[in-house]
Amino acid sequence: MDSATGYTIPVERISWQAEGSGFYSGQLSKAAPALVARFTGPGSFTGYLYFFFAEDPNMAPGAYRTTVTILVEGI
Repeated sequence: MDSATGYTIPVERISWQAEGSGFYSGQLSKAAPALVARFTGPGSFTGYLYFFFAEDPNMAPGAYRTTVTILVEGI
């Protein structure tokens, strides 16, 4: 939500492009988790996530903020 205008962009309108071996591109969702990366075995893994708004000419300009939680698990 933009605190100046009160306009909200649904989080589902935000996607990401991933770079790096084992990393996946995807789309944010309030309802379900998304797989960002999967690796096998030990090691050091580096990747990048680039976030984008879906193109929509009705979106108001502003400064928007949300929180994304990334859970890392080892098996």
